[in-house]
Amino acid sequence: MHPAAMEWCERFASDRRGCGLDLGGRYVNGTARGLWPNLTWTVLDLIGDPSNHLDRVITADAQWWKPDQTYDVVLSTELLEHVSEWWRVIGTMARALKSDGVLIITCAGPGRAPHSMHGEADPLPGEPYANVDPDRLERALRVWNLNVEVDVTGDDVRAVARWDPRLMELVGR
Repeated sequence: MHPAAMEWCERFASDRRGCGLDLGGRYVNGTARGLWPNLTWTVLDLIGDPSNHLDRVITADAQWWKPDQTYDVVLSTELLEHVSEWWRVIGTMARALKSDGVLIITCAGPGRAPHSMHGEADPLPGEPYANVDPDRLERALRVWNLNVEVDVTGDDVRAVARWDPRLMELVGR
């Protein structure tokens, strides 16, 4: 994980107890999960993670996965640019978020050079890749009636979102 992504996640670190969901959380070049040491973590990724440092691993596509529970922290670091219909992942994240939880995103924004989800410099043939527009990300989060903060730093797009308690009835919470 590169420094700007980790710095964003550090802003929301806590000793909160409960459970976390890391979408696209297979260990490639670092993880922010250690910033929440009291959470049990579920990692959802297209490719299984053999790491023995995880409580639960689900091999599935985050665009179509239906959460079986809700989570205190829902994390997506450097995933969205690798998903052809990334706005579907936003829906998965929103459905997985507890009413008092926090949703944290980092992704490649305009200007970032393409890279592979496998840790290679270039995307592999057929691998989806597209930088994420910050305005589109904000709109995709607001569709779910979330309070949203979007930040652009260099070629990174970062966001944090929480349920808006005044609007929770609209989404059946």
